[in-house]
Amino acid sequence: SKASRQTPLKVRSRLETRIARVEREIAALDARKAEIDALFAQVELYEDGARVKTLQAELESIGLRNAERVAEWETLLGDYEKT
Repeated sequence: SKASRQTPLKVRSRLETRIARVEREIAALDARKAEIDALFAQVELYEDGARVKTLQAELESIGLRNAERVAEWETLLGDYEKT
């Protein structure tokens, strides 16, 4: 199989790349969550009910995606530590 032909160094390098990508995705999701939280702190936002609902839905989506990315990161990190 292809995996068995890869050297441990290649496996570690590939895992490092994937871990870094997932970490960037998590950071981007966290940044967007902080932006939305700041918007919710503005009283005038609540004058636009549709925008509030849209932002709430986005916040829920961010939470789910963030949880998925963190789980993926933990798995990758575990694999990395085994190599």
